[in-house]
Amino acid sequence: MAQRCSSRCSTRLAFAKQFRSGIPCKNNNYLFREQYISVRKGYPDAVYYVAGVVAALLCYVNSLPGEFVHDDIFAVKNNPDVRPDAPLSGVFRDDFWGRPMASNASHKSYRPLCVLSFRFNYVFGGLDPVGYHVTNVVLHAAATLMFTYVCGLVVFKQVRLAGLAGLLFAVHPIHTEADDLRNSHCLPT
Repeated sequence: MAQRCSSRCSTRLAFAKQFRSGIPCKNNNYLFREQYISVRKGYPDAVYYVAGVVAALLCYVNSLPGEFVHDDIFAVKNNPDVRPDAPLSGVFRDDFWGRPMASNASHKSYRPLCVLSFRFNYVFGGLDPVGYHVTNVVLHAAATLMFTYVCGLVVFKQVRLAGLAGLLFAVHPIHTEADDLRNSHCLPT
């Protein structure tokens, strides 16, 4: 049977001693090394998550002042479904480019949530490309945060390694197209 902590562990030093001994501590609460690894040594777990998010933001901040390019013009500027004066039903009836799905000229790419996000951006910033790009960069930072979290739970079981994987995910050049194009809310990062 496990011993119980004789002290109240009122100081950090007492807590560390009890932690290293593996004895249950503080009102029958058991100490598990996996739960308190950041208290024992190293940085708090949040540092690894924040580092990935900051790296994701810093990688693409230099492209904020860019203009619409390539498909952005057709998907955002020339798409009638993006404008708030167009009926909302058109978002669910038309393809990604604003053409009716029943038309032979339609691309048949149905992405209503993406077009709704363009409409949301249009309401708050009009056709200013900065708003669309900020949305892309924030979505990339959120994807980096989720990737790091899932890596910590499933793959590595250690926050340090998950943080390193998250940093690699954040700065990897494969995300350049998804983050630099304004019409890429719907592209996976």
